[in-house]
Amino acid sequence: MTHTIEIYDATLRDGTQDARVSEVNTHDKLVLAKRLDEYGVDFIELGWPGSNPTDMEAFQAIKDIELKSAKVAAFGSTCKGRDTPSDDKNLQALIETGAPVTTIFGKSHEKHVTHQLKTTLEDNLQGIQNSVLFLKSKGKQVFYDAEHFFDGFKVNSEYALSTVVAALVGGAERIVLCDTNGGTLPHEILDIFLQTKHLLEQNGYGDVKFGMHAHNDGGTAVANNLVIAKYLTQIQATVGGFGERVGNANHTIIIPNLMLKLGIDTNVNLDKTQVLYEQVCEQFNLEPDTNMAFAGKNAFAHKGGIHGDAERKMPGAYCHIDPTLVGNESRLVVSDLSGGANIVDALEKFGIYTQKSDERVRAMLEKIKKLHHDGTPVGLSVAEQYLVAAEYFGLELKCNRRPDLELTYKRVEWEQLGEHEHDTAVLQGVLNGKRVEGFRPAQKGGPIGVAYEALRDIYTSQYPEVGEIKLIDWKDRVIALQGAKSVVRVYIDFVNHEDEWRVYGVSDNILNAGLTAITKGFDYYVMRHKNLKEK
Repeated sequence: MTHTIEIYDATLRDGTQDARVSEVNTHDKLVLAKRLDEYGVDFIELGWPGSNPTDMEAFQAIKDIELKSAKVAAFGSTCKGRDTPSDDKNLQALIETGAPVTTIFGKSHEKHVTHQLKTTLEDNLQGIQNSVLFLKSKGKQVFYDAEHFFDGFKVNSEYALSTVVAALVGGAERIVLCDTNGGTLPHEILDIFLQTKHLLEQNGYGDVKFGMHAHNDGGTAVANNLVIAKYLTQIQATVGGFGERVGNANHTIIIPNLMLKLGIDTNVNLDKTQVLYEQVCEQFNLEPDTNMAFAGKNAFAHKGGIHGDAERKMPGAYCHIDPTLVGNESRLVVSDLSGGANIVDALEKFGIYTQKSDERVRAMLEKIKKLHHDGTPVGLSVAEQYLVAAEYFGLELKCNRRPDLELTYKRVEWEQLGEHEHDTAVLQGVLNGKRVEGFRPAQKGGPIGVAYEALRDIYTSQYPEVGEIKLIDWKDRVIALQGAKSVVRVYIDFVNHEDEWRVYGVSDNILNAGLTAITKGFDYYVMRHKNLKEK
């Protein structure tokens, strides 16, 4: 029987604690939760509801989203000592989320119990057991994270083991051993794990379902999972290894190694690995690590002359796996490969079937290459792909004519009078041959907000249905450092009652970038979703 490991994704809780991640709001979490569900992870740790109101908001909002297979997990801690679980605000918050899975951590290291919790070793055991019992009584699936387990085992193996037993007695369904400080080496992980497994079996716990939660402070988090993978039921990790300090175990690397090297199965769609990594980076407002194993742009790139020559003669000569298995591709840095197959695949999403030899495919490829070079990641946005496809395959798409807007005058101002801030937007131009104007007087909302409303006024003058659209999120990032004239990329997410889409704008002026993105968002909606009459 094939060994299958559950993938417990902690990107939306542990991953957001990464120092490089400035802000992750409810919208970000919902977008990524859907992506993770499509990827096929088994559990999505959405947050720690007892620590902040934003996470609780995300748990309430995700109730309106139908996930295909992933279960939502809420994270928290055990109650302290002999406190009554029903009176513990943290445990109550876990119940209030409505999440079917709760993951709670408890102290396995005796010094953390006495110095950090300032309670007795026995009371800590009671708190662990009672917390698990309480959550189980509320119908929750309970996973127990044994915090600092490996370090605690080195100091007092008997006590570390007793904390696990307390969780098992309470009814924990998974015992997740944590290398919380991330400094344990692979041979130590294997030795301590095997000792733990053996000692539990000797004490009548022979069917424990183990998980692993590793941090990467010593650079061995991936190895620490792989070395005991054949014994594990669950791996807790994050996309791209995002997390506290230098990060968590990186399941973008772990999962391909499990499935392609160790013969261990998971439920993920492996060919979505590369795009998922880029989507998480985009939502976190970070540039992807091009040298990331498996998912990085350079993971299968060949620059050396000998390598390049070998790849031309025998594709895969210098690749340890077939790159397409993880959704990546082999490329020669110094050459200009066609990439036409990627365009053909993208067109099929829109019902267009053609061949790489089609001249329009080649033209579309060159356009997309230029857009990527200039800073627009077309591959991460269906809307961006559609807009480019419409330039070359408009008849086959049977889409409405793209609105023809030229803004001849743009003024967006910010003003502060005492404690009050106001933004004003005035836009003038020509839409489909008719003069138009959008005006928003001094109001709150920020420059992008008033510019959006002014531009929406312009569009709704000819396309009333555009009024149904809502701007639900936007972020900006400097993508080319040139001092005061740095190039900025803005992405904006739109939604209506039946769809959601993202578009980009790139400029050395953040307002121009924003206006470009808004315009493209409106154009996409008009072209694809509405049967509008020509005005």
